[in-house]
Amino acid sequence: EITGKDPSYLVGKCVWDVFPDAVGSKTYEAFQTALKQQRYIYNVDYYEQLNLWQENHIYPSSDGLSVFIRDISERKKAELLVKQLNENLEERVKQRTSELLTANKALESFSYMVSHDLQSPLRTLNGFTKIIVDKYSSSFDPELKNLFDYILTSGKRMNAIIDDLLKL
Repeated sequence: EITGKDPSYLVGKCVWDVFPDAVGSKTYEAFQTALKQQRYIYNVDYYEQLNLWQENHIYPSSDGLSVFIRDISERKKAELLVKQLNENLEERVKQRTSELLTANKALESFSYMVSHDLQSPLRTLNGFTKIIVDKYSSSFDPELKNLFDYILTSGKRMNAIIDDLLKL
């Protein structure tokens, strides 16, 4: 079935006469080693002419070799697919990591802007408000004193919000 050849054609023939282009292949070398060393050999090889990944169990005997060949093409295709998926996944991880680094840089820029561009005018507003309250609060009527207290409280709350944003 694997070779696509009629079994009656194959019986009694040397495998290298039927597949001369396989001479010198990894499988050929495994067959020769099993014969010479009289030991079991396991090998996996790709035979391009049949587009076949084969798994070979080669058993030597005094009469020659007994070889059990299994078509593992589907398994090899699956392994290749898994390898490609892993490579794609690794590439996506690299891409996402790069995007995350870019986002972190943008966040750092935002943090700097929050820290500098928002806190500076807030400090000025709070500072001048405190100066006015310290210097003139004795002449304030209760409503004006409440308004300035509200401004100072709101400034402290805004400063806490900015600090929380920076922590975040």
